[in-house]
Amino acid sequence: MDIKESQLIISNFFRNYDIFIQIDSKTSLLYGRNYEIIKEAFIFFANNLILHPKNSKEAYEKLREKFLNYFALIEEDLDITAQRSSVVCINNNLTSSFLLFNKSQDLNFNQFLSEFLYSIKMFEEFRDKIQMEGRRTIAKNNIIERLSYYFNFQDTHAVEQIVKKIEFQNNSNIPKQVLTEFHNFMSHVCMACSLSDEDKDTDIFSKNIERAINHIKRGTLDCYKIIIKDFFIFTRGKKEYLIIKKDKNKLFNLRINEYQNLGKNINKTTADYKQYASFLLNKLT
Repeated sequence: MDIKESQLIISNFFRNYDIFIQIDSKTSLLYGRNYEIIKEAFIFFANNLILHPKNSKEAYEKLREKFLNYFALIEEDLDITAQRSSVVCINNNLTSSFLLFNKSQDLNFNQFLSEFLYSIKMFEEFRDKIQMEGRRTIAKNNIIERLSYYFNFQDTHAVEQIVKKIEFQNNSNIPKQVLTEFHNFMSHVCMACSLSDEDKDTDIFSKNIERAINHIKRGTLDCYKIIIKDFFIFTRGKKEYLIIKKDKNKLFNLRINEYQNLGKNINKTTADYKQYASFLLNKLT
């Protein structure tokens, strides 16, 4: 696939996502955000736009069909018509950076996208290691926490019966808050993409790119935190992991350092959480 065709796929992807953002802005407050569409878009973005662009044409056609079906469904059920995309002129600076993701060092958000994808890969590895038993343990804990908070419901036996019926699919191994940060990232990138190349050095462009990067940074940090939290839920009461639990001072120090550096660059904080999450992951048998 040549460069022009790749650029067209990238442009069309952002245009369709921009339309989705506009619809989601109208529907999410009343009906909740459509995370299935966001997840599908993220999988395409990561696998076919960034990591394996040669395979993007067929994958994009499948994603485009899902977008169009969703737009038609929203129009039919809620009488909300999809608007024109505001992405009228795709910025070549951005599209080129996606095409050269593993080669170009010109745009620093490539570095943060790479780290973002790595954190999700680590999360998926963690979920694979804990297998079905661990996923059920974590799901049970999270459901009980939410029911207890909202309804003071603490019937663990009833929750166990619910968890037994859950199908833990591999492609669901993307935390919701991480998808939220990806969605926010895409919102700012779509705004940046609406600018012409002549406007790429304006404050609007730079501020949207900066905010897009911040959402990716936040999603990366969240992913490492989820691994750490879920690790301790999974290992609760397991004797073989007691030695790790006695070493919680490392985690406490991480939290204190994070608090003391609020408002500052979070790169060091993220690197520390990554190191600790990797340490815990390597302890899983």
